[in-house]
Amino acid sequence: MDGHIDWLTWTQRPERQPENIEELYYIARRTLRGLSDEHESILFDGQGFDRAPRQSNFNLCLSRDDHGVLIGGKGPTGLLLFTLTGRACDPIRDEASSRCFVREIASLLTRFDYAIDFRSDVLPSEFVNARSHKAFRTISYINSDTGQTCYVGSRKSDRFCRVYRYRKPHPRAHLLRVEYVFRRSMARAAAEQYLQETDLNRFHAKLFNTYGFNHEITRSAVSVEERINAPTVDRHTEDTIAWLYKQVVPALQRVIASGGFDMTDFLEKVYNQEV
Repeated sequence: MDGHIDWLTWTQRPERQPENIEELYYIARRTLRGLSDEHESILFDGQGFDRAPRQSNFNLCLSRDDHGVLIGGKGPTGLLLFTLTGRACDPIRDEASSRCFVREIASLLTRFDYAIDFRSDVLPSEFVNARSHKAFRTISYINSDTGQTCYVGSRKSDRFCRVYRYRKPHPRAHLLRVEYVFRRSMARAAAEQYLQETDLNRFHAKLFNTYGFNHEITRSAVSVEERINAPTVDRHTEDTIAWLYKQVVPALQRVIASGGFDMTDFLEKVYNQEV
């Protein structure tokens, strides 16, 4: 059983906003250097960057030559977006490096993926069906010429799990992979719990417990009762968040479409600082 971080996305506020793709490159490097030289080195890695298509409302985007890193800028929030895919996470695959890297960005994360590989012939459907509880009722199974994938939980939610394996002759056909995807506040909560556990086996066990995975290949992990906890939100805050999404978002969409609304000015008031 091999567990490792497989995807990271976070946002940071730069010292100033990039006006073009060249400025985005240099401002992103300086912003990362504010975390550490190691963060800058891992993302840039001596490779080149090219302009990428606009993504997630960021008007300026850069993609590393190996497509392992995406950087976005000049969006409505004034933040920079940094994404490391599985390929770019290779330099922080060992536990010490990953903890050091994540510690500096844990409070900034918007996505945190953790993967566990098993050297096993078990099919994803076998693994998923051996569950001790049904807390996540949304389950889907996908079979294709390249392999089998099972999803536990809604792919639109703040957390779900993807279990898959490739068919031969794929070089990873000998592995069963279990990928846990955490977004938004759940990404920060999962990362904090990852950092708090000094024994990764305990973190793995919490992940298994969260989804009720109880196949015999998971039993090499230590026995714990805890799960990955969602951040605590009081009822008043929950009601406010629901109101923002149900009432405020549609209203903003209408006035933006009318052309009579300045989102930058609005966000300046929200953050009470320049954006």
